[in-house]
Amino acid sequence: MKPTKKTDIDCGLWSSARVKIDEEWDRPRKLFARILNLYMFEGFMGTMILFNIVLIMIETDRRLLCEDPDGPDCAANNPDIVVPDHICLVLYSVELAMRLYVYQCMFMTVRWNIFDFGIVLISILGEFAGSIFKDAVMIRAIRVLRLVRMLRLLTIFQELYLMISSMASTLRTIFWACIMLVAVWPFAHSLQ
Repeated sequence: MKPTKKTDIDCGLWSSARVKIDEEWDRPRKLFARILNLYMFEGFMGTMILFNIVLIMIETDRRLLCEDPDGPDCAANNPDIVVPDHICLVLYSVELAMRLYVYQCMFMTVRWNIFDFGIVLISILGEFAGSIFKDAVMIRAIRVLRLVRMLRLLTIFQELYLMISSMASTLRTIFWACIMLVAVWPFAHSLQ
């Protein structure tokens, strides 16, 4: 694929953005663009998203068992949950910084970048606000919003996207078939 002078970005909602590397870019920007375009990197980030989802489920389960979910005695606040969660947040922040550096002014033209930016920003604000306002119910709701990142797995694993989109189109067909049967039922019943 021959590089172009401008970034060529696929802005589709359900597709990963790929950057065509411009020859005029500096070496670090080209390197980060190559890393971001690697399927292995996307697979790694997908694995981190799944790992983070499992952490969130364990943390939520432990919080439900605590009398004081934000207290130091709660098992959800143990380092075996908090440290990996912070590592995931740092990895998401590094990936976002790489995307900002590579895309620069084109960053906001890709919907997944905006989506990731919002989720990472909410997660970072939730961490800071959580340490300031310990009893805020809203902070726990913000933590649960991190689960929305799971939607990004649709762009990383093409087979998963194909299965879900096929299932959705099949359900639409079944829905309309049921509507047609309900509409035809009175006429067919009256002919007997």
